[in-house]
Amino acid sequence: MNKFFVLVGLFITSFFNTQVLYDDNIKGYEGGSEQFYADLNDALVKNGFEKCNNRMSEMFVAKVEIIEGIARINNKNVLDDCATQWFIKGFNNINKSKKWKYADGNLNKFSITFYPIDYGKNFMKGYTPEKLVKNAEFPGGTIAFRNALFEKLRNQNINLKDLQIVVNFTINKEGDLNNIIVEKPQNLGLDLKSKIIKSIEQINTKWKPQSFRNIPVSSRFRIPITFKG
Repeated sequence: MNKFFVLVGLFITSFFNTQVLYDDNIKGYEGGSEQFYADLNDALVKNGFEKCNNRMSEMFVAKVEIIEGIARINNKNVLDDCATQWFIKGFNNINKSKKWKYADGNLNKFSITFYPIDYGKNFMKGYTPEKLVKNAEFPGGTIAFRNALFEKLRNQNINLKDLQIVVNFTINKEGDLNNIIVEKPQNLGLDLKSKIIKSIEQINTKWKPQSFRNIPVSSRFRIPITFKG
């Protein structure tokens, strides 16, 4: 009997016309991500910066690099909209506190996602944008999904000894799977790819879809699967 192991890959999600993004770990800020967002909120409130329109669609994603203890915004195009300018004012104020420090390697470059609606009277202790997103889940977890997939493959007498495949699919807002693709190996025969896709389609259990602010959204799920004889 073949055995196989599943590793969960990357989620990429869309929310209406706005991409759901959350920042890399802010390693270069004293106290980490939660402290950064708390300090940003304090700067916006205490300095009386002009508020935005409290629309959930308003956002700004800053590309940041730490250079000699100073964090700099490196976006190629900086718009004049409220979310962008409100963030820049608060961010520049935070820079005066000199809480940024050097981090090793690529940790000096990261993104910061800013949703104006989450600040001021709406700000919650411990807030980070990551906490707005709940990843898609299969009932019973990835082990249960793995077992269900293996059962469907076995029913088709598919022999995949010593092979690693990578599949990805969309989980829609209702928890159904579609747009299933076998990415790798690229030289895998079309007939075998079709059988793998069919096996995934035959799993009737719905996923719990990814959500953003407790609203279900579609997400893309990527899974490497290694078969060992």
